[in-house]
Amino acid sequence: MILRILPLLLLMIVLPDWWLITKMKKRGASRTKMLLWLLPSLLMIILTIVLACQKDFASSGDSLLETYLILLGLLVAPKVIYCICSLIGSGICTLLKKKNNYGNLVGILFVPVLWFVTLWGFTKGFSKVEVKHYVFESPDLPAAFRRVPHSAVERRPRGNIHRKENGNPKESS
Repeated sequence: MILRILPLLLLMIVLPDWWLITKMKKRGASRTKMLLWLLPSLLMIILTIVLACQKDFASSGDSLLETYLILLGLLVAPKVIYCICSLIGSGICTLLKKKNNYGNLVGILFVPVLWFVTLWGFTKGFSKVEVKHYVFESPDLPAAFRRVPHSAVERRPRGNIHRKENGNPKESS
């Protein structure tokens, strides 16, 4: 799965940094400052490639994947959002012939919001997802969409799955 989105992930990691480094060069930033700016992105590139080389990208209980997603939300996504806001702001400045780019301010204001959403989603988030099944029957449905018995749709494993009182599934024989 990650191989399909690997080029997009690498572009999301590299392009904002390339754009921000060119802005830093124009303002006369030192090489040390630019190198320090690139270190988190180099970490993300290495982590992305390591995850892409794994046989099973989203294995169960994989803390590396969770760490990657947190870092993606805390490091990469804010830079992407900031760059998009800044580019839109510079386009508006060009059209309206204004000097101040308010897209930079909007981008800076979005970054803490994105950090909050990422941290809240990984720490508190939704604790329980409830799936409800509904059967919809109507005489207007074509014959292909009419209700089909379960045995024709899916093959069930041997034994019935029952829920214990604490909510963990237990297979009975």
